[in-house]
Amino acid sequence: VDPGAKARVLPGPAGATTFGPIAWSPDGRSLLVGGQGLLFLDWLSLADGSYRRVKSFETWQQPSNPAVSPDGLIAYAAAPRQGSEDRHIFVLDSAGQTEVAVVNSAGFSGGPVWSQDGAHLVFRSNRSGTWALWSVGMRGARPSDDAVQVMTGNVVPLAVTRSGHLFYRTSNLTEFNQVAFVAELGSDTAQ
Repeated sequence: VDPGAKARVLPGPAGATTFGPIAWSPDGRSLLVGGQGLLFLDWLSLADGSYRRVKSFETWQQPSNPAVSPDGLIAYAAAPRQGSEDRHIFVLDSAGQTEVAVVNSAGFSGGPVWSQDGAHLVFRSNRSGTWALWSVGMRGARPSDDAVQVMTGNVVPLAVTRSGHLFYRTSNLTEFNQVAFVAELGSDTAQ
């Protein structure tokens, strides 16, 4: 940030009453924003303040937790069909042209986090009947293999470091103090 630079106020997307930032584009020239309770995803160009709609959602989809990969793919959790209690993980290209259901098993899957190289997508799920963290290998927007369980427990992935360490937190609604942990992917012991 240039301390001498003049701040600019950019208008919100047309028709949006609420919106907020989600993640930077890999080149740092755009910001992914969502609004109206995440009923849309737009790229906001920092050069000219224009918005480009990536995807609009139906209210029943209840999309959540968008995450941008190092090559601009967008992962998010959403209901696969109207009336479904399930939540699947979808990956969308940065232009919004191609969408792939990467995790489409019964149960709740959410909180996707990309590895630094984009080769893995880590997410939380109760797909096996209990909460756990899972990882799926990725080749672009498509899974390269089946998801594998990497850690049991009601935890939420936050980030994966360049060295492959997973930064996560517990998801205990009765605790108000948030505690973060670090573990090697594939390890059941936190450091």
